[in-house]
Amino acid sequence: TPGMHAAACLFLAFCRPFVLRLTAPREGYENNTLPTLFNQGLRWFITYAGILVFLHHLLLFYVEVFRLSEFFSTLLRVILSTLLTLSIIVLTQYLFYKPSGRK
Repeated sequence: TPGMHAAACLFLAFCRPFVLRLTAPREGYENNTLPTLFNQGLRWFITYAGILVFLHHLLLFYVEVFRLSEFFSTLLRVILSTLLTLSIIVLTQYLFYKPSGRK
C-alpha cells in the first residue's frame, strides 16, 4: 500500500546521511555531484544503492508481514528483492545516464 511504501521511503531519507558518511571516499564528495554510477564508480554505487535498497525492502516487507514468525522467509524475500531491484537500477544507470566525460 502507499502508506507502507511512504514509511519505508521516509526511513530511507533518515538513513541516507549515515549511509553517505559510511561510504564516503577519503577525499570526500564534490559539491553538487549526483550519486550516479558514472560519477562515483561501480563499486561505490553498488554499495551505496545496495544498502539503501536493502533498508527500504527490509522495512517495507517487515511492516507488510508484521510478525516475527515468518522472519527467515521474509528475510529471504528482502534479499532476493534487493538483488533484483539493484540489478534493475544498475541496468537503468547504463541505459539512461551518460558518463561524465561523454556529453
